[in-house]
Amino acid sequence: MAETRLGEARFTCESTTDQTPERTFDRSWAIAVLDQALAGLQQEFATRGRAAHFEDWKVFLTREATAADCAASARRLGLSAGAVTVAVHRMRERYGHLLREIVAHTVPAPTDLDDEPHYLFGLLNE
Repeated sequence: MAETRLGEARFTCESTTDQTPERTFDRSWAIAVLDQALAGLQQEFATRGRAAHFEDWKVFLTREATAADCAASARRLGLSAGAVTVAVHRMRERYGHLLREIVAHTVPAPTDLDDEPHYLFGLLNE
């Protein structure tokens, strides 16, 4: 699901012809950064032997997990719903941290780091 949304964003980005070349480049860059953070998060889960957890929860990087979502995931993974709720929250925080780490290497000043993730997501929501 998250991959589908990222794929749709990529298609939208690539098929937009009324954008300036700079804006098109920025949107492509935003997608690359998000993909890089997603790949890093996936690798971290795989390293800990939790690839199935990542696959089940990655959809919650693009939308909130409801109580029903957490209960269903808990049944699939043999966990409690509370454990899933906490783990999904931590996964979202870690994804945000990974995004900030990647962006930190691209901004000219540390003070720009707070605004850049908002800019990234804004590019994808145009």
